[in-house]
Amino acid sequence: KKELSTADAATVVSRSLAKYMLDKYKKKTIFVPNGAYIRELRSRDAKRTERIRRRYNLGNKLIIGYVGFMGFWVDIKFLVDVFRQVKKEIKDSCLLLVGASSYPKSYIQELSGEDVIFTGGIKEDINDYFNCLDVAVLPHRKCDFQDMAFHIKLIEYAAAGKIVVSSPLEEV
Repeated sequence: KKELSTADAATVVSRSLAKYMLDKYKKKTIFVPNGAYIRELRSRDAKRTERIRRRYNLGNKLIIGYVGFMGFWVDIKFLVDVFRQVKKEIKDSCLLLVGASSYPKSYIQELSGEDVIFTGGIKEDINDYFNCLDVAVLPHRKCDFQDMAFHIKLIEYAAAGKIVVSSPLEEV
C-alpha cells in the first residue's frame, strides 16, 4: 500500500486487477498480458505421452486432469467429489493431478484412489503431462485472489489443445 501510494502506475496481468486498482486505489495501471511456451505445449510426442499412460496405468481411459501447484486456492476435494460423479457415467475415466501440493500428505492419500492419481512434483517435461490430458480442469476457489488473477493454466491448456472446465472466475 505504501509503495502504491508513491507510484505513478501499477503493472498488472489481468483486466480484473486493473479495474480493482482503479476502483479501490484510483491508480492508473499498465496491463501486461502473460504468456506460455506455445510451440512446446503443441509439440506432442506420442511415445512420451504413452510412457506416462503406462506409468500411471491409465490405458485408454479418458484423462481429466489438473497440472500445476495445488495450493489452498485449488479445491481438490470438490474436484474429486465431482470426478466421482463423472465416473458413474464415464466408467473408463480417471483424474490425474500433476504437481506438488501444500495440502497435508494424509489429506492427499485420503482422496487418492484407483482412478484418482496424484503424481506429486515431477522432474520430466511438464508439457508431456499437458498433452496427456483429454479434459483439463481449473478447480479454483472463488475469491478475490482468484477472480482477479490471470490464469496462465488456461493459456497452457488451450495451447495444448485441451477442453477446459473451470470454476466461474471473473477473469476466466
